[in-house]
Amino acid sequence: MSFRETAAQELLEESGLRVDPDDLTPFGSLSEAALHTITYPNGDRLQCFAMLFEARQWTGELIPGDDEVIQAGFFGPDDLPAPLQPQTEVVWDMYAAYRATGLFQGR
Repeated sequence: MSFRETAAQELLEESGLRVDPDDLTPFGSLSEAALHTITYPNGDRLQCFAMLFEARQWTGELIPGDDEVIQAGFFGPDDLPAPLQPQTEVVWDMYAAYRATGLFQGR
C-alpha cells in the first residue's frame, strides 16, 4: 500500500470522508505533552503527535467513527461549538496563523 492509499484510507476511517493526498496541504504539527495528551470517551489515554492538514475538497459523507468520536460537523472559525478541547483551540489558533502568514506552524 502506498502513502497515497494510506493517507486517503486513514482519513476515511476517522471521518467518513475521502481526500486525495494531492489535495492535502500541511500547515502544522502539534506534539506538546502537556497539551496533547488525550483521554477518549472509551478510556484510552495517549500522547499524540499530530500533523495538521488543510483540505478544501473531499468526497463522502461526514460520519463520526463508532469508538472515538461522539459527534462531527463542519464549523467556521467564527461559529465554533463550545466547549472545545484545549488542543482543538490550539489547532484553530495555529490554522489562523498559517492562513495569515502562509508559514508552517509547530508546537
